[in-house]
Amino acid sequence: MIIILVIRIIKNDKTIDIRQSACGNVSITGIADINSAAINYYDTSSISNLMFSYYSSTDVVDDEYTGTGYITIHAFDNNGAKFDEKGNLITGDHILYIYGKYMKKREKLVNNTVVTTVMSNFGLYKAFDKLGIDYAKTAVGDKYVYENMKVYDHLIGGEQSGHIIFRKHARTGDGLITAIMVMSVMIDTQLPLSTLAEGCKSYPQVLKNVVVDDKDETMSDQKVMDAVSRCTEALGDSGRVLLRKSGTEPVLRVMSEAGTVEECEKYVNAIIQAMKDSGHLQEVKK
Repeated sequence: MIIILVIRIIKNDKTIDIRQSACGNVSITGIADINSAAINYYDTSSISNLMFSYYSSTDVVDDEYTGTGYITIHAFDNNGAKFDEKGNLITGDHILYIYGKYMKKREKLVNNTVVTTVMSNFGLYKAFDKLGIDYAKTAVGDKYVYENMKVYDHLIGGEQSGHIIFRKHARTGDGLITAIMVMSVMIDTQLPLSTLAEGCKSYPQVLKNVVVDDKDETMSDQKVMDAVSRCTEALGDSGRVLLRKSGTEPVLRVMSEAGTVEECEKYVNAIIQAMKDSGHLQEVKK
C-alpha cells in the first residue's frame, strides 16, 4: 500500500509551495500534527490499513509560511473507497463527472464524450445530460472501456468501482494517476471535493444475483423481456432497470435504480418473478 501526503501552502492567494511524500506503515502519531481530525475520523490504529482517498482543506502552519492549504491523503489497494472531506463516499462515477465537467469547461473534452460502463449510476447520466456531455456505455471491465476510448479517440473513461482511465497517461485504471488528476482540478478550481462532486447525485440501487438454468435462454425468454420492458416504461426518465450476464459468476445480475430503494426492489422483484414464471429461476443468491 502507498500513502501520499500532499500539503499545498498558499500565501496571498498564490500557491507558493507544494510538499509531498510517499510512505508506508505510517502510524497516526506520525501525521497527527498534520490533520488529526481527518485521521481520527476513521478511528483506526494505523493509517496504512485504510483504503480511501481523503481530501481536506485546512489551515496549515509552516516554519516559513502560514496560510490556507490543502492536505490530501491517498491510500491505494485494488478498489479502495474514496471519501470527500465530509466523509461522503466518492465513486468512480463522481470522478468521471468531476473531470468530464472540468475538461468541458476548458474546451478540452475531446468529442465531448466520457466513456462509462453499463453499471454507472443513473445519476451520472442525468448529470451529464444537464451539462450537455455525451457518454458511451460499454460492458463492465477496463478492457472494454479502453477499447471504446481507443477506437473513438475518447480521452477519459472508467467504472463506478473507481477504475478511471486517462488515455493520455495510461491504458488501464491507475489510482495514482487518478489522485493526481483529481488534485489538479481541486488546485485549479480552489474547490473542495464535496463541492466538485455535488452535481452528481447517485440514485438508490438494488442489485440481485440470480441463478438460472440457462443464462442466454433466460435473457431471451419472452416473459422476461416483457417484464424488463414494462419496468423500463414505468420508470421512464426517473430510473432504469438492467439485466445482464455476470462475467465472473454463473448468474444473471438484475439491477434497478430509481427514486427510492422500495421502487428499486419492486422492479427487480418483478423481473425475477418473470424468471420464475418462465421456469428458469433456480436461486436468488444472498
